[in-house]
Amino acid sequence: MPSTIWLNGVAVKEWFVVSLGDKVLCMRQENGQILKRAKSPAGEPGVSLANREDHVVVWSSAERAAFAGRVYKLSVPELDELALFSTDFFPLSHAIFGDVVVGRSGGRVDAYSLTDGKKLWRDGQWNWSGVFDGAIYFSEQEPDGKHASVNRIHIKTGEREKLYEELLLGTAP
Repeated sequence: MPSTIWLNGVAVKEWFVVSLGDKVLCMRQENGQILKRAKSPAGEPGVSLANREDHVVVWSSAERAAFAGRVYKLSVPELDELALFSTDFFPLSHAIFGDVVVGRSGGRVDAYSLTDGKKLWRDGQWNWSGVFDGAIYFSEQEPDGKHASVNRIHIKTGEREKLYEELLLGTAP
């Protein structure tokens, strides 16, 4: 039975590519007709999908390796696999920003270059409010518990900046 955490999909041209637990499906958007089915890596509950131009970038766990992952692309609609690189982390979801793939999972974020597989940074903000102009924007409560801030992380470098800080209502300075 598929794990509901892995029910996700992306649109590429006139196709939907969907991860349903232990399989990936490619179907026509207009009528839902399934053209191709592919198995997720052996023993895996599913994969994370992101669209990129005319193909899908997949981040899955590496077979027989605890916590390690691998990134590959699938052609659409054929679902032919082309390996890109291995990672030391397997996220619950990922997104692509230019030539950077950012994976996130319960408190951990890793970013890798799609062009050469090099790890760019780790330990960014796993929950963010938006992405604009090459940066992730997020807000958080400061460690002192009295202030909130708006921050950004530059996607290509992982550099963090505090943009604004304000005293929370009902707290004394």
